[in-house]
Amino acid sequence: MKAASGDTKIIPVKLDDCLMPPLLMQSLYIDLFGNGLEVAIRQVVDVLSGRNTFNSGPQQFSNVRAYQYVEGSSTFVEIHAEHYLEPISHYIFLTNMDKSDVNFQYKSGNMCNTGFHENITLNDGKTYNGQFIGVEKGTVPGFPFLVEVTSPTNKPVVIQGVMHEKKQNEWAGIPLTHGKKNV
Repeated sequence: MKAASGDTKIIPVKLDDCLMPPLLMQSLYIDLFGNGLEVAIRQVVDVLSGRNTFNSGPQQFSNVRAYQYVEGSSTFVEIHAEHYLEPISHYIFLTNMDKSDVNFQYKSGNMCNTGFHENITLNDGKTYNGQFIGVEKGTVPGFPFLVEVTSPTNKPVVIQGVMHEKKQNEWAGIPLTHGKKNV
């Protein structure tokens, strides 16, 4: 009742990989699960100080999720199948870095297909460079697809997003969370 009269503001917090109900999609919510703790805290602080930085995340189910974290001078990206086998393990790691400034190494096995692609334009008009890494085995719960990213020029490694091949030549972004997966 206080919220209806304007005395209180209720801000839902999304804690898991559920789809937000359509009623809540029309208002501000904090996506702790999709954006990670640091971004969620920043959003809460911004809302409390009157700066609304609301940006609704992707509203679709994704069985695969990428987790990005730093250890030493390396950035790692782990891609997990959260619920069931994902039969196609073809991923593109998006970055604004040049090919000479970044190295990608597949760590979950020995053999993979790779290729660096420049000027990939997404549906939203943004353009990135991308490293393709694909293997001929599925991504299975409990066995993440692990990639180590380093910079031979010591530039900070920035991964802008991860794309997954859903069908032949059909790519879609997957959720990218900053921090290790909680197990």
